[in-house]
Amino acid sequence: MQNLYYLKYTVITMAALSSFSARSEYIETGNKLSCASQASIHPQHKALISLLKFYERQASSETKISNSNKNDTALFAEVYKRLFQMGFLAKDSCVGNSCKSETIAALKNFQKALGLEPSGKLTPDTITELNKPIKNLIEKLKLNISRWEKMEPWPSRCVFINIPSFTLKAFDEHKEKIELPVIVGKISKKTPEIIAKINSVTTNPSWVVPPCIRGKLACKAGRDGYRIVGGALVKAPSENNPLGKIKFSFENKHSIAMHDSPQKNLFNKTYRAFSLGCIRVKEPERVANFVLEGTINKESFSSYIKHRQTKTIKPRAPVPIYISYLTVWIDENGKPTFFKDVYGYG
Repeated sequence: MQNLYYLKYTVITMAALSSFSARSEYIETGNKLSCASQASIHPQHKALISLLKFYERQASSETKISNSNKNDTALFAEVYKRLFQMGFLAKDSCVGNSCKSETIAALKNFQKALGLEPSGKLTPDTITELNKPIKNLIEKLKLNISRWEKMEPWPSRCVFINIPSFTLKAFDEHKEKIELPVIVGKISKKTPEIIAKINSVTTNPSWVVPPCIRGKLACKAGRDGYRIVGGALVKAPSENNPLGKIKFSFENKHSIAMHDSPQKNLFNKTYRAFSLGCIRVKEPERVANFVLEGTINKESFSSYIKHRQTKTIKPRAPVPIYISYLTVWIDENGKPTFFKDVYGYG
């Protein structure tokens, strides 16, 4: 039996992505973007609905995996069937010499999608994830579909940050141009969901110490680059300034910004919820060049950083930024990725 979700979904996703660039059905009203519905123009929404319908069909006859009393052939057949039910294979059964290699390849994709080591082996954690009821995934999909339906539509050019995946994507003409790792707020200082517009980029910025930690750093006033300015504790630009060398500003009630970081090693970690709420981005100069395209050339911008000049530059037009919380993402090949529910939102 062919996995109609898998085949149909790949077609839907690719077709939607190819036509997405031609659509810009939104109206700008002040700083607010409004439209009939984000769902009507974003392929992720259609993709999630397609996957949801497939899971609902599979939920009534789930295959469970067990290592006991099975030879390799029987076990591979069982795993193959389960991977089909989870949307990672196009057929529900396999015959021939390629079955084992197909199963292992699909199992690696499944492990990667669930944040497990993609070993292709039936580890205890893998079996646990394979045996989780599909109804759990159905509830997760419904939550994410609801989030898309509440989200405002993306314009053709924007920056998108997904908190659970710890990633930033930049789009131009609805096509992905940049993908970079980010660091988000720790559990006690959660990064909020925000829709705003990047209205300036600052090189070699000063850091205004947040009130929540000012008490801990008050003793530094007058040394190590810290000083009191207008009642606030401020750290001057430096190599160890927490904002790094670049800051992106956008209006929001939470005083959240996006910036560089001197702690580059943290970007290599899989789990990256370490900040006080602001977004730290790896390779911020790439994002700055994207935001400031047509405003300043790359050489001049790099010169400001190199010579430690503090400059605030406004883009030709403010660039929309979306900070969202999506725990499921489906790639252009129709394969879902499930991200860790960092903040316990579902």
